[in-house]
Amino acid sequence: MNIGTGYTPASTTAGDVWMGTNTISYKDGANLVRTLSVNGLTNTFSAPQIIDTTATTAALRVTQKGTGNVLLIEDSLNPDADALVVDQAGNVGIGVATGYTATQKVEVVGNVKASGFVNAAGPVFTVKSVSTHGVGANTHDIYMSVGGSTYRIPCIFVSTP
Repeated sequence: MNIGTGYTPASTTAGDVWMGTNTISYKDGANLVRTLSVNGLTNTFSAPQIIDTTATTAALRVTQKGTGNVLLIEDSLNPDADALVVDQAGNVGIGVATGYTATQKVEVVGNVKASGFVNAAGPVFTVKSVSTHGVGANTHDIYMSVGGSTYRIPCIFVSTP
């Protein structure tokens, strides 16, 4: 074990542990160097990470005590123009810019696909019925209710193969 500030050994073997300026490093049983960040610095993982547990509590807990978002998932760009963000109020932004500020509980930039919707208290969106009338291109209407008012939307139904 080598303890010292800024120490980097010239050579190491499995089981060695040493402390650098802001890191603690060790050589594992597979003879690979593993490094842990200390002093509040950010850990950056360049390999896939797996959380595999059997527990009655959350497998991953994130506590944001500062002013930033709780979670930010980006692709290869930083800052990302279409990230997934969870802010401190639990609002979720999907396909939003990295510095996104939520205006609703779920905000989506792009199309949404769902297998169903569940109605809750307050204004709701429901398809009331679909009716057929007349002939020509616009022979169908969708009737929907939004906040207690019913609206008719003329539409064209196209059959799929």
